[in-house]
Amino acid sequence: MSLKLTEDVTWSSLPANLFGYNTNVPATAGGRGQTTPWDDPRMVKVVDELAPSNMRFPGGTLSQFYDWRTQRQVPPHPLGKATPKFMFDIDANQAGFMRLCEQLNMRPVFVFNTLTDTVDSQWQWIESLAKSDGSLPIKHWEVGNEVDALMLPNSDFKHYKGPIQSPEDYITYARDLGNRIHSRWPEAQVAVVGGGPIYLQFPGGSEQGVPEDSSLGLVQWNQKLSADRSFYDAVVYHIYLQSWPQFQHRLKWTPQQRMQWLLGAGDAYPGWLKEHQQKYYGTDKAIWLTEVGMVTWVGNREHKHSAEFAWWSRLAEINFILALIADHGPIEMICKHLLAAPSRKMPVMVIGRGEEIKRVSLNQPLAQMFAHIGQATRGDNIQVADLPIEGVGQFKGRLKLHDQTFANVRAIAMRRDSETTLFLINRSAESARINLPHGSWQGETFVAELEQTDEDVQRLPHNSKASVISLPAYSYTVLRNHP
Repeated sequence: MSLKLTEDVTWSSLPANLFGYNTNVPATAGGRGQTTPWDDPRMVKVVDELAPSNMRFPGGTLSQFYDWRTQRQVPPHPLGKATPKFMFDIDANQAGFMRLCEQLNMRPVFVFNTLTDTVDSQWQWIESLAKSDGSLPIKHWEVGNEVDALMLPNSDFKHYKGPIQSPEDYITYARDLGNRIHSRWPEAQVAVVGGGPIYLQFPGGSEQGVPEDSSLGLVQWNQKLSADRSFYDAVVYHIYLQSWPQFQHRLKWTPQQRMQWLLGAGDAYPGWLKEHQQKYYGTDKAIWLTEVGMVTWVGNREHKHSAEFAWWSRLAEINFILALIADHGPIEMICKHLLAAPSRKMPVMVIGRGEEIKRVSLNQPLAQMFAHIGQATRGDNIQVADLPIEGVGQFKGRLKLHDQTFANVRAIAMRRDSETTLFLINRSAESARINLPHGSWQGETFVAELEQTDEDVQRLPHNSKASVISLPAYSYTVLRNHP
């Protein structure tokens, strides 16, 4: 999906389905060594229900070790440092994957293995994918996954002694592939890896969380890669906003403070990304976000990933993605999502307090997430339903709730079937003190007066009846308007 919005647009349309997801995730239901083939009925069913627009093959990190001839990982398995619950040997059945894309009308996005394979070998892979009439069914190609990490200490690219050991190596590799692809298939889109902080973290505890080119190596990467922009069409960024406890424990931050920091970083990042892109790559190159996430905790000092590496606070992710959508410019969004066959062992995010625990399954479509916050017993998952979202926007102003009035309230608004749901971002001192009436957990309705004070934001209904859902663990409150 490419978006170009003007500054005065306050609502933008959202598809009912996902933007997309990585294909190195589906096998989690079977566990390591017991992967789920693409034609498995459970797999087809869940992908059909999620209805993503894009499929990324053979995945993210795993693409760096993918042997297209054997359709397996390059031995020895390179990801032993990660937990088996997340990383696994994929069943990268390429033919089955392409059939699934065609069957469910999804766009395949292929990622080259620039870590352990050569340009000539990857070109042979492309040629093997061409149809008998010479056409190429894959139009979107990423030249490597997170190759800019080469400029960082302890990079896998340095460890494996592959064909790319410097920015110059990557430019030569990408230019060769890009020129070959464009000369034969001019309509194809080739994206290179833009140098930028993948994991945004600030040891100093910046309240704003504004990203910076903290590594001179990444600055040099961008300067060299942008010197010749003739062989690529887009620039890829992976964005994981996170707060690392090993840095922030010195500040004695609470989980709520970490989440507030993340939300601030989510607000600040779109502007930084736009400025960063224009600084190095101009305005004629699209931005592809092929992985996006937000977490409050990941890993430890030894960089051993916990199982939480793969999932994040979807509420915070929504805030970040909506901010990106609202920012005008060519944005190609292919978000990373968990996908697994239905299972009671599937990871869930627990929200609530005391015995009033609600669980939200993390395999749900982005645009459908909020409709499934409700009562559930321990271990159960909320079912996915078809709930298209008509538009998104932001609300700024005062909120009158019963006999209380709160100033400087900020919220994300989602509109569906003429019903507006407000997701209050409890960052200001005022909104953080909102006390919800007893019983609101059961979805009781009451009158909430929304007084719009920011003329640049879409006006929302006044004196609206609303049901309230509070998410104290993530400093969120949800007001759903009932017309």
